[in-house]
Amino acid sequence: MREIIGENIKKFRKNKKLTQQNLADILEISIHAIRKYENNSREPKIEMIYSIANALDVPVVDILGLTTKTQS
Repeated sequence: MREIIGENIKKFRKNKKLTQQNLADILEISIHAIRKYENNSREPKIEMIYSIANALDVPVVDILGLTTKTQS
């Protein structure tokens, strides 16, 4: 799952037209942490996932790569 989280952080960050440094500043963490998350060398703790989702204005399930299925 770590790979999905890193890819999604990068995708949503770019959709918001934020640099890694911009996101790091918003979250008050180092750019190195953002790089590690996006490169999948480190998985953010759940609290940080919530903070990232909030900063990127996306649901946590989107960061986690989970989808909800609707019944038709």
